[in-house]
Amino acid sequence: MMTGEFLLFGGLFSLISQVLVFVLVLLVAVAVATGRGEPDPGRTRLRATYLCTVVFLSLFATLFSAGAAVGSLVQAIGEGGGDAGPEFELSPRFGDDGFEIAEQFGEFDGDRGSEGAVSGMVQGVVFALVAGGVLLYHRNKLQELQREPGFGDAPAAAVLHTYLYASSIVGLIAFVVAGAIALHALAEVVAPGSLSTDDPDTVREEAVRRVFTAAFVALASLAVVVFHQREREAMDAPEAPEAAPPGDPMEGDYPIA
Repeated sequence: MMTGEFLLFGGLFSLISQVLVFVLVLLVAVAVATGRGEPDPGRTRLRATYLCTVVFLSLFATLFSAGAAVGSLVQAIGEGGGDAGPEFELSPRFGDDGFEIAEQFGEFDGDRGSEGAVSGMVQGVVFALVAGGVLLYHRNKLQELQREPGFGDAPAAAVLHTYLYASSIVGLIAFVVAGAIALHALAEVVAPGSLSTDDPDTVREEAVRRVFTAAFVALASLAVVVFHQREREAMDAPEAPEAAPPGDPMEGDYPIA
């Protein structure tokens, strides 16, 4: 990756990884401590703890792997359109006066950088697909557990609530960080000379890549927050009363003769 993409995902992953570990420990601690005195004949709390932990980790592994793939894709598109130019190399050789450094010029192949970007994109896509498969499988199991009778009153419901809040917290942090990076990169696109002393064209090119990559991570993180908050609201909503079974109308419903 270019320097911009490396700083983006290096800094973002470094921050989010620390938050993930902290929130994961908090999730397990709350799951173990919640409802210890409540009866749990079906051992749903233990199953919910396992499923929520796996879903939590695989969710953000999928998110950031997809973000890395998008960054590599944008990099490959940018480098693939570059023109071949001269490449300056220093090559040691022995001359008449002894050991010398000879200057050599060759042609720079723009496909070299794009090949590395394509390789990174493929790795990101593969990792995202694997993590996404783990996420879908365990989320289906979690939904099956949620549909079991009496789940709302079992200790497992508190574990699921903790997972929903934890995922929203991490998603919100990722949204803020990625959104700030995208806005800063957008400012570099508009005014590269005022924010960097490097070549304006180079700064603008790297900034455009960071805008697309960070914007994708920010929007995906926001979607995670919205989805989990809606699911939490659905769990907290009171259940609608069951309709009365059909039967004969009451005698009072008949008109008096």
